[in-house]
Amino acid sequence: MDLKFYSHSIFATLATTILSLIVVPEMSLATPVKTPLLQRESSQVNFRGQTPSATEAGAEYIVYMQDKNDQVRGLVYIQNSDIGACFQGNYQSATRQIENLTYAYPVMGDEEVKGWEMNVSNQSLDVEDYSHTFTANQISEGAQDWFNHCVELFN
Repeated sequence: MDLKFYSHSIFATLATTILSLIVVPEMSLATPVKTPLLQRESSQVNFRGQTPSATEAGAEYIVYMQDKNDQVRGLVYIQNSDIGACFQGNYQSATRQIENLTYAYPVMGDEEVKGWEMNVSNQSLDVEDYSHTFTANQISEGAQDWFNHCVELFN
């Protein structure tokens, strides 16, 4: 596993927050959504990772949807784990960073999401840190479900 993710602000914040969470299997985070991932016509869905494989265990990935106003909603996660967070922010094309970030971490209890802990970040999420681009159909079903939940959470 690449230790680079420890330098990212999302995972530094997540490490602090995760101590107060009870982790449950990824399947418990899946919820039905109104519009499937691949049918979101008004927005661009991006799937990027830090490794050349779309499914490497322990690798860090980002899935985000960018609308025509550069508003972004998405998910940053570690493959094959329950570590991750939903986020929203603004995409800055000049710097290729997502700024004005708000992260949402699931608060778990009795094998279901009981709520969300929100955290506003003063740092940007650098898209270039996720140098490998994948197609939307390469996103695992569990990550797709989680991503769709994130998009709905910030609607």
